[in-house]
Amino acid sequence: MNHLGLVLRSQGRYPEAEGLYRKALQVHQQTSGPEHPAVAALLQNLGEVCRFQGRFAEANTFNDQALQIREASQKSDDPEMGTLLNNIGALHLDQGQYARAESLIQKALARCSGNANRAAEDRRRIDPGRTRKGPAPGYDYAIS
Repeated sequence: MNHLGLVLRSQGRYPEAEGLYRKALQVHQQTSGPEHPAVAALLQNLGEVCRFQGRFAEANTFNDQALQIREASQKSDDPEMGTLLNNIGALHLDQGQYARAESLIQKALARCSGNANRAAEDRRRIDPGRTRKGPAPGYDYAIS
C-alpha cells in the first residue's frame, strides 16, 4: 500500500495516496508496533501528502510523531532522519518560517553529507587502493 501511495502521490493524487498511507499505517501499527521504523516512514509520507494539500497543522502532527519514533530508535547514522528533517524544513518554508526552515534543512544536509563521507570512508577501507575520493557519481544529485 505504501508503494502505491508513493505512485499516487507522484501523480498528484493526494487524497488517494493519503487513504492508502492511512490504511498501511493502521496495519503496521497493529502488526509491527507503534514505534517501528515503517510506522515512522508512513507518518512521514502522511506529513508530506498533507503538506502538499496545504494542511500544515496535520502535516506538522504527523512529522512530530515520526520524529519522536526516529529519535527514540535512532541510530546515529540513520539517513531517514535527514529526510525527515528536510521534510519538516520544507513544511516551515511553505509557511514562510524561513529561519526555522533554513536551520532544519542545514541539519538535514549536514546529516546527508556525514553519511556520504562515512560511505566513502567505508569504500576506501574495503578497497584501500581506490583512487576516487568522495561519494559515488550522481550522489550529489540524489540528495539534492
